[in-house]
Amino acid sequence: MFDLTSEQFGDADLSYENNPEQFREVHFADPDKKMRYEYLKRMLLERQRGR
Repeated sequence: MFDLTSEQFGDADLSYENNPEQFREVHFADPDKKMRYEYLKRMLLERQRGR
């Protein structure tokens, strides 16, 4: 797994040890998170299609 956001921390040493794995089923159990994800996904797909 790669953390593509790690660049925002510059040269800081980041430790990923002892971090629990996150699963979509748990994350999207929150209806608000699921709704935001679906919105962003829809917007991305529309941009890819040139709308």
